[in-house]
Amino acid sequence: MLSSLALAAALTVRILPANAAASIVREAGANRAVVVHYWALWCPACVEEWPKLAPELKRFAAAGARVATVSLDPKARAAKDIPAALQRFGADRFPAFLLDAPEPDPVVEAIDKTWDGSLPATFVYDAEGKRLASFFGAADRGALRGAVAQAMRRGRLTPPSAPH
Repeated sequence: MLSSLALAAALTVRILPANAAASIVREAGANRAVVVHYWALWCPACVEEWPKLAPELKRFAAAGARVATVSLDPKARAAKDIPAALQRFGADRFPAFLLDAPEPDPVVEAIDKTWDGSLPATFVYDAEGKRLASFFGAADRGALRGAVAQAMRRGRLTPPSAPH
């Protein structure tokens, strides 16, 4: 049996410059609905949200949506700490990125000018890369499900069913 460290090591966190933030949607999307979740290990609200958010993200992915996680932690955490945390949260099966963004302004400019850069933040895009919804702070599960369902319908995919 693999240790949790070995499992975490299997996940590679791709480091991108802050000005590449918008490319994550195109890269992760592959002409599908996309959910992109921004978070950081230094953010207590982010860590607290993961146990509720990870099952939703898995459900979206199982239904055909793409999911990407984007850390805004320091680059030094990309190799070990972030993969281990994503594995612990149950979110290690999604593409993982780290934006080298010491200042949030370039990320905000690239993603959503109404976003103040606070974390966590979750964005939902349709298959054409059009942002349909933005969630600042812990995402309301019902609203997030609705936004993903809308994005998936636009891409002619069957939206995921709500948990029982």
